[in-house]
Amino acid sequence: MKTSRFRIILIGLFTWALAGVAPAQVKESSGLFPLEVNGKSGYLDKTGKIVINPQFDYACSFSQGLACVKLGNKSGYIDRTGNIVISAQFDGAGSFSEDLAPIQIGDRFGYIDKTGKYAINPQFDGGYSFSEGLAGVRLGNRWGFIDKNGKYVINPQFDGAGNFYEGLAQVKIGEKWGFIDPTGKIVINPQFDYTMYFAEGLAPVKSGTSWGYIDKTGKYAANPQFEHAMVFAEGLARVKQGNRWGFIDKNGKYVINPQFDDCAGFSEGLAAVKIGGKWGFIDPAGKTVINPQFDDAARFVEGLAMVEVGSRHQYIDRTGKPVSELYETAGFYRELAPVQIGDKWGYQNRNGAVVINPLFDGAQPFTPDGLAAVKVGAKWGFIDQTGKMVIPAQFSDTPGFSEGLAAVKTGSGNGLLGGWGYIDKTGKFAFKTRYSYASNFSEGMAVVLVGLKQGYIDRTGKIVVAPEYEWASPFSQGRAKVGKLKYIGGDYQWRCGYVDKSGKYVAPLISCKDPVSFK
Repeated sequence: MKTSRFRIILIGLFTWALAGVAPAQVKESSGLFPLEVNGKSGYLDKTGKIVINPQFDYACSFSQGLACVKLGNKSGYIDRTGNIVISAQFDGAGSFSEDLAPIQIGDRFGYIDKTGKYAINPQFDGGYSFSEGLAGVRLGNRWGFIDKNGKYVINPQFDGAGNFYEGLAQVKIGEKWGFIDPTGKIVINPQFDYTMYFAEGLAPVKSGTSWGYIDKTGKYAANPQFEHAMVFAEGLARVKQGNRWGFIDKNGKYVINPQFDDCAGFSEGLAAVKIGGKWGFIDPAGKTVINPQFDDAARFVEGLAMVEVGSRHQYIDRTGKPVSELYETAGFYRELAPVQIGDKWGYQNRNGAVVINPLFDGAQPFTPDGLAAVKVGAKWGFIDQTGKMVIPAQFSDTPGFSEGLAAVKTGSGNGLLGGWGYIDKTGKFAFKTRYSYASNFSEGMAVVLVGLKQGYIDRTGKIVVAPEYEWASPFSQGRAKVGKLKYIGGDYQWRCGYVDKSGKYVAPLISCKDPVSFK
């Protein structure tokens, strides 16, 4: 099966941000929809009007009133007005669920509350969002479950785990998967080669090369017979047989025969399906509601669905009528998402099928440059979308590629040893200069740390804005936010402003609380 061409913003909401953290299944009405315009993310409303300008390097869907966003190499949170309410300070950030959000600092994972305060200090090697009062966390190579106080309810003992849904969580013991209850008691013995979570009372399970469905007693509701199977949604589940996708009911009976090249699950009464290279939408009877005409399509959320037309994307309503303009998209790169199976990472497509085997100790999303950073042991390298290692694992850190170059760190240390530089897609260093720290490129400029000051370089490595700031943000729409600390009245105070690409102030420095919240 050939996977989709364009980045599905509404699927895999924050895999970019937080390796090792699974998204919670939180449904809420926000009225705001992520969009991407030439590599920058913002939000539009139900009428198609952009209400939060594209300025972020990534933007999650809203959850519990907040959305995680990425600025340069750091992640924080905005409210529905677009104001940053939790500063971009984390190396990874996930969506809020049950009033807590998973975050990453360095190689440790913890949880914050909606004020940005640590509810559970970073201490784990991986972690999921909270679901049904518990969160799966990894310590070393073992998974357990904690409560909202950070206390272990189920000690780390499993080789793999998923979150709790409908009172059960899948766990891996040795090479087999089963299910436990919230006390840690095994209620379905580990016997499957892989499982997904329970939804609408049933869970897909893999035995050998075939998939079927079990109920909560472990009894088969549909015997293993499918090439692939996904969770139930709105009473139907998509399954693959004979290299075609169709939909079954909870008795395992086909309601819509296998006939599609690809499909998504039902959402709000419609499902996206691919026929003859084009995507359209069907109803639960299999009747075409929106004719196949798009180059890709996502699920409906709050009455809108994102579709791709050529190299551009827009939102449509349930009649297929466009409600937004066509926006340029970066195209073929986010079709694969990192997935952790046991203690290793691989990549799955939008249907949940693993297409790059879990061989890595860490994995980042694919970028528009067509490469993804993967970790082998303690070192990072890069693979292409076939899983081939095209740049050997040799770097101690990297945020991945951006605009044809990747910032990489060589050696070890605390980042102040001048170990950062830039490589091209062949793995060659683009220029010899090394920095104390280096960020990704944005609009042809990158923030670098020289000594203890930040400035900007162009793609040739030339410093074009002198390093004189204690804080500097990526460029967006031709300008960048900067901040200086000034000693006034016995204390250091921030002064913030905006510079253009020549370093000239387009908004002069003024007193501010901090650069992150400065507008």
